[in-house]
Order: sequence, then C-alpha cells, then structure tokens
Amino acid sequence: MTVYIEFIGPVGSGKTTLSELVTQELTGKSILLVDASPNQQLTRQLSPEPPAHTLLSTLQTLLENAGGLPPKNEAVDWAFHDLPISIGDDVDLIACGKGFFNGLGAASKKSLSYGFNRLCQAYDCVVLDGYDPTLHALLPPESLQVVMVSLPDVTVAPLPEELVFERTPGLIINRVAGTTLSPVLEALIQRDALRLVGRIPHYVDTAGLNDKMPEAFRNCFLKLNIALLSPQSSGNP
Repeated sequence: MTVYIEFIGPVGSGKTTLSELVTQELTGKSILLVDASPNQQLTRQLSPEPPAHTLLSTLQTLLENAGGLPPKNEAVDWAFHDLPISIGDDVDLIACGKGFFNGLGAASKKSLSYGFNRLCQAYDCVVLDGYDPTLHALLPPESLQVVMVSLPDVTVAPLPEELVFERTPGLIINRVAGTTLSPVLEALIQRDALRLVGRIPHYVDTAGLNDKMPEAFRNCFLKLNIALLSPQSSGNP
C-alpha cells in the first residue's frame, strides 16, 4: 500500500527542504515527489531544466486531443506515464505547474483522479510539497500523514479551514531560535488540532544546514510513526 506524506504550511516555512529530506530517510523505497506549491520551488531545485510537461499542461493537452470530451483511460495512462522526471535512484518528481486545480472542468477532474491515483500506486511513498484542495481530496485518508510545517512566530492559523483529517496532523516547527511559540501555535497544540512532533533549530550557516538539519529532521520523522510496507516495484507504472 502506498503511503502519502503531505507537507502543508505557509510559504517560506521549509516544506520544500523537508520534502527533499524525506528521500534521505526512505532509501530503498520508491518515492514520488509532487511539487504542489504555487512557486514550484521543489522543481526548480531538483530539475536541471524546466520539465517538458506539468500536471496541469498534461490535463490541458489530454482535453484538447479528445476534442473537449473526457479522454479515454488509455490516453490518460500514456500521458501520465511520461510525466515523472527521474531525479535519483528510485526517486521521481512531477511538477503540478503554477496554479491550482479547483478551476478544472468535469472531464479534466476525471482524468486527474484516474491518472494521478494510478501513477501514485506505482510507488512506496508519495510526498506532496504544498497543499492543493483538489489534489488533497484524491489522497486516501487511511494512508495519509499530513505534516504542518510552521515558523515559531506565526500569527495566523496555518491550517486550511476546510480540511478534515482522519488523524491529527503532525507539526514540525522550523527555524527555532528560542523556546517561545506564538499563541496561535500554542492554542492549536492545546486543543489537539496539531500534534507537535519536533522542532528544527535555525541554522544560519551552510554547515549547519547540510550536517545538522538532516539529523534534526530525522528525529521529527521518526516520531511521525510512518509505517511503510515492503517495497513495491520502483519507478513509473
């Protein structure tokens, strides 16, 4: 069964960095990274060249080729097969493209649901960098771990109001320089809206980021208790 990890939180909180670090913790597992962030920072960091296809552009092409009608499943399979970019051993990446999916028509939503789910099932773990409501709705709640990444001084509740979770989201507080948390985070933790799994210090130099941050994240990751079954077949379906 595929395990899903969805990093959500404010822009600039560190979701992209932690998404990358997951790949170091799950060596030997097949991983699909999904860049669902508005700025597509994960794609820019990991892909040497802009991807030929994004999830949004693939859906648009499928619809155009089908003359505006719902594309056939075979066409969707072929299109999604060509979507992932290999960025390492057993690690692939797909870029969603700039924009959100909530403006899709019925035909494109059907293609997205079919193609995305089929693609994800070929991997041991799917890691989403960012929150998109349409993509989130496709994730199976029984195998989904949502992780909120937040800075310690956040002043606005970082959880999307429309989200309902089967299990309490984990909370990783990033770039911690002291012991004080904002009242917003304290309130969310106290009412069990978030489960604090760890804090990552604020590293100001490259040595700290490269050497100490992965260890700090590892301690947080272990507390999430994410169980992965034996590896499935690696790579694309």
